[in-house]
Amino acid sequence: MRHEATNNALRYFREIERGRLRLSMATFHPFALATKDGGQAFYPHPSGGVSHSMDRNTKAKNYLWVQTRRLETIMHNLNHTRVDVMNIDIESTEIYVIPEALELWRRCACKPRLLLIDIDAARRQDPEIRKKGRALVQQILNAGYSLYWDKYYDMTFIAQDQ
Repeated sequence: MRHEATNNALRYFREIERGRLRLSMATFHPFALATKDGGQAFYPHPSGGVSHSMDRNTKAKNYLWVQTRRLETIMHNLNHTRVDVMNIDIESTEIYVIPEALELWRRCACKPRLLLIDIDAARRQDPEIRKKGRALVQQILNAGYSLYWDKYYDMTFIAQDQ
């Protein structure tokens, strides 16, 4: 089941990439947001489905090799000087990516007005990962965001100073 769902998702994204499927207001870029440029293994989520994560929280031996980019690289390559809305759901690796993004936004004074993040790490069984996920919420608040909405760590933040 998991394998078939993953294959279906990959076929769908390849069709978008080839221009056979058009998304009206979106552009597909075939890379994942990460803390390093290059490539990284993505492991299937233990519950199945199409979700994969850089966090090897499973005993699965299979993985997908995915091209990765840092947010700073993405912004530079796309000639973006700011991001208005950022929606992030990266299966527990937000505890590594978001602190780097917060630092980038501080340096360039270009933080998104609206930040939507599914903080999966805050719900994890592993107490260390869960602690880091919950600490991430405080980091975001300390970076000048107000919590607008929270449904079990599926959160929306609004920038206070823009």
